[in-house]
Amino acid sequence: MAVAATRIGGLAAILPPLFCTIASLGFIFPNSTALALAEQGRRAGTAAALFGTLQYSVAASSSACVAWLHDGTPRPMAAVIAVCGVLAWCARRFVVPAGSAPRVSLVEPLD
Repeated sequence: MAVAATRIGGLAAILPPLFCTIASLGFIFPNSTALALAEQGRRAGTAAALFGTLQYSVAASSSACVAWLHDGTPRPMAAVIAVCGVLAWCARRFVVPAGSAPRVSLVEPLD
């Protein structure tokens, strides 16, 4: 956000943090989907459809916000990414009870 706001370094300064942010989504999306669907059992198909719909809805809304805020600089994109990050943190902080144990084991015991 600071690089986008100050315009220091131009495109060369924007690309590395943008690449890291977008590359991390390749790890986050599949794992969050797997953990969200792990306990669904017979409802996994419906849950997967809902999860996909939510992902596309948030992506479309974020794209619309960037387009609406467009001013010819990377600031709107950086601001929307920052707001999405803060909202994700708030969802984790306020929706999931503090100190709660994970409901799904991340490591399966070997037999």
